[in-house]
Amino acid sequence: MRATQGGGRVGISLRVFARSRHYGHVIGASKVARHVPAVKRGERVLAEPHWRSEAALQAGEVGT
Repeated sequence: MRATQGGGRVGISLRVFARSRHYGHVIGASKVARHVPAVKRGERVLAEPHWRSEAALQAGEVGT
């Protein structure tokens, strides 16, 4: 969640990427924040149980 100037809250998706030299030392980070509308968030919540049940069914079929 992110606060707006008016004090409201907005759902966001946040990605953070480490920036490193070719020899592996981290020299910084960058971020990308995107607004996630409530409708999309709701769709994701509704789809998740279906995805989990499908994965469980497929896992059960592997042993048969």
